[in-house]
Amino acid sequence: MKRALKKFVFVEPKSTHLHIYSRVCIPRLGSVLLGTLMRNQGYDVRVYIEDIEAPDMNEVMSADLVGISAITSTAPQSYRLADEVRAGGGIVVLGGTHTSFLPEEGLEHADFVIRGEGEFAFQELVDAIQRGDGFEKILNLSYRQDGRVVSNPERPKIPNLDVNPIPDYTLISGWKPGGVISVATSRGCPFSCTFCSVPGMYGHAFRTHSIDRVLQELTLHKGNLYTFFADDIFTANKKRVKELLRGMIDRDLTPEWGAQVRTETVDDPELLQMMRDANCFNVYVGFESINPRTLKLFQKKQDLAKIERAIERFHAHKIRIHGMFVVGSDEDDVETIDATADFALKHDIDS
Repeated sequence: MKRALKKFVFVEPKSTHLHIYSRVCIPRLGSVLLGTLMRNQGYDVRVYIEDIEAPDMNEVMSADLVGISAITSTAPQSYRLADEVRAGGGIVVLGGTHTSFLPEEGLEHADFVIRGEGEFAFQELVDAIQRGDGFEKILNLSYRQDGRVVSNPERPKIPNLDVNPIPDYTLISGWKPGGVISVATSRGCPFSCTFCSVPGMYGHAFRTHSIDRVLQELTLHKGNLYTFFADDIFTANKKRVKELLRGMIDRDLTPEWGAQVRTETVDDPELLQMMRDANCFNVYVGFESINPRTLKLFQKKQDLAKIERAIERFHAHKIRIHGMFVVGSDEDDVETIDATADFALKHDIDS
């Protein structure tokens, strides 16, 4: 395949049903980041986040290459769009968590699937298509060759995230400043919960942006309504997050904000108070289960006492809780589902 590529469209389809962030549109960063990278190299770029504005299909169909992101809740929409683009002769690249784990499924709808971190693989793929080169050296890439699926080896995870540019939200069609934004300060998770996709996607090593870089990104969005820190575990390195919170307070970069954290966060009183001082609105806590057998199966390394202590201490600091639970494990039964709902109501979990 050899083709000149001048125009790229990146699409983040909306879910066909309710999912964890249905109440508020919290933009995911993959499409915006790839769009920023390619715009910085001189390409014509459009980015559509369907929860903000529906894609202009004339723009989509006129693109030389369309990048589509897919998490499991958006995969049906992603596949429908990919099929339509390919039927019109366009090149489709799928990325995101869902197709990273199911590249064969993705390749039923796309020309290429990029697994895991996609920044370098995407740029190498674009170069290879324009030169007419083979794809066998592009790590993280899956594609079809002679009717069979080829999945190239994984590439090492990006050690210094500052090599990536700050995502440019002005590329998003229909975007209005001052609303809800996502900022990723790190990638990876040092824990090994058996149900979780994060280690497979981003690895166990905790990799970060520099504090100065994060503060620079927050400054660009100063005055926004709410910031979602899109880290897998925002408080994994407590010393680092305290430094960040101190910088936010000193520079008056404290809109309401939220982040994903573990129950152990509340065991550090100084951190908890700094979160409150920095205007933390809510935390997304992976409680996962109130069933001790399920917690053991998941290798969650927490028990019901930890969960209850976390709820009490976050609420004592007037930080709201979005409780995240997984039901239906091999150790669960119907009674577990009812008991989970009763537990959430009893402890006034906010959402």
